Amino acid sequence: MSATLPATPLLPPNAHALHAYFDACPESPDGRFVTLFVSGQADAQVGDVCVLERATGELRVLAQGVEVEDAHRQAYQQWACGGAYLVYQDLRAGQWIVCVIDPASGERRELCADRQVAWSRPELDFVPLHGPHWAPGAHRDLELLDLRTGRIEVALTVEEVAASQRAWVRARFGDRPLSIFFPTLSPDGRRVIFKLAAPDSGVLRDPHASDRHGLFAWDLAERRPLYFREGWGHPAWHPDSRQVFTPPDALMDVVEGTERAVAGLDPLRGAHPCFTPDGRRLVSDFVAEDGRWGLALADLAAPDWRTVFLPPAPGAGTTSWRPPHPHPAVSADGRRVYFNANLGPWCVCHVAELPEG
Repeated sequence: MSATLPATPLLPPNAHALHAYFDACPESPDGRFVTLFVSGQADAQVGDVCVLERATGELRVLAQGVEVEDAHRQAYQQWACGGAYLVYQDLRAGQWIVCVIDPASGERRELCADRQVAWSRPELDFVPLHGPHWAPGAHRDLELLDLRTGRIEVALTVEEVAASQRAWVRARFGDRPLSIFFPTLSPDGRRVIFKLAAPDSGVLRDPHASDRHGLFAWDLAERRPLYFREGWGHPAWHPDSRQVFTPPDALMDVVEGTERAVAGLDPLRGAHPCFTPDGRRLVSDFVAEDGRWGLALADLAAPDWRTVFLPPAPGAGTTSWRPPHPHPAVSADGRRVYFNANLGPWCVCHVAELPEG
């Protein structure tokens, strides 16, 4: 089906201007600003954390020369504390630093080292942390960082997680050291999904840096396991904080411990899905037959993916060893979707108005 959703690049295509991931909308909760990682380098592995004012188009640089793991998720830049802060990570002389910035004043604080930040929610005052997945060291547990106070607490240990699926963990990872990786908080912050990682090549920028498997859902408030499945598959939290959708069609209720297929929802190649805030629709990227990364929309009441955007030409957009994907993310009011799209040699974040109904 032909594309039907007009989309606008946020900046001219003379540099990479990227948003981070489908788990983190780049638009601030009040709708005023968009956070972007902007880089003039071909591989987009060093750049600036910026904010773009939607009303005026003014771009402000908040942190310069930030080195990232790849262009795929850049600095994990994301809103926090109701939009009062931006949090991100930076690789400096081989050491990971987690920082927070007040966009209004430009004040920046370095909150911790030797950890990486993962995915929280703009309304929450805390973010999850984990250690380097390719080289487990002192920080192998899931930690929560309070962005206002700087306090860090262990929310869940890797030993607890391994014990909850002892036979599978032993068969999957053997005796290698494990760490909790890629924790993603539910919208209410009470639950988390993550996977386990064990070192493989142990090299940072390497597709085989680590083995990463499993989808674990845990209740953080009660510190107990809720659900487990062997495949990760780019899961997305439902706004109700109890359901998780995993491509191609699995909808899991992690509280009840059940899983069902969404009837009629055809598989998409390369899908990274996200819900609209009302939980009624899914937006996902996908790889078209000609190699272009497109955008599709489906209503869960009558599941049927509809192609709503295709970029003008295929291509990776960057030379990064792990290139960015569209990674659609919907604004807090449910009216706009943001996604990365290739424009010649540059990859630029776009915005499109979502159709009603």
